[in-house]
Amino acid sequence: MTSLIGQTESGAEMPVAFRTQRLLEAMLFLVLGASWLLLGVIREYGMQYLWIFLIVAFTLAFFPRQALPPSAPNRAHRGLLAASVLGFALVLVNALTNHARYADWGTPVVIFLLGLSFLASSKALSYRAHAVTGGLLMLGAVVYPFLSPAGPSCPSGCWGAGLCLWGSALYGQSAARRWSS
Repeated sequence: MTSLIGQTESGAEMPVAFRTQRLLEAMLFLVLGASWLLLGVIREYGMQYLWIFLIVAFTLAFFPRQALPPSAPNRAHRGLLAASVLGFALVLVNALTNHARYADWGTPVVIFLLGLSFLASSKALSYRAHAVTGGLLMLGAVVYPFLSPAGPSCPSGCWGAGLCLWGSALYGQSAARRWSS
């Protein structure tokens, strides 16, 4: 039986599983956020090595360094499989929007679907922070094409998605630290 804070009565299993999940997610979200930011920088400025260096340096600086428990590789494989399926679906959606002559709308659609996947994982993992991240991604995907000067092709959507994912990663790391102490 679990208490209100998510610990089992023995007190050991839930915090380790929670901590492992948050650290694995933080690793994925940092890299995914960096990918979105790099895409935005390359779209706006081309290959500007200073920006690319800063994004990679920030990602590495905040990459979790805590030791993962032995169950982490098994969880990482399942997460990698789920991320691969999601990645394939997003590439397919992007290809379909390009084929239908709506190439500019590929980025907002992909960001919206990424946010939708966060809502689903929020429900599956009972972790409200994913719902907040998913809601912000979906809101950004719907709003930025109409507010940005270049419409849906503006790199501000990539930057917003990247920063949102980085924020989620940093929040997950802080939650893992709270549970480990």
